[in-house]
Amino acid sequence: MKELAHAGLVSSRQESRYVIYSANFRTMNELLGFLTENCCGGKPCTPTDLPEQEHSS
Repeated sequence: MKELAHAGLVSSRQESRYVIYSANFRTMNELLGFLTENCCGGKPCTPTDLPEQEHSS
């Protein structure tokens, strides 16, 4: 959580003895946009089905 907070992806607040974390969706969307444009060649980064691995018995 510390690294996510340092990156600005989450924020935290102290509430009594608890620490409440909240997602920073604006920053997450900016990161996804950057990754899609620069790492995925502009294509949506959707999961793909992986081929099934054969298990040796």
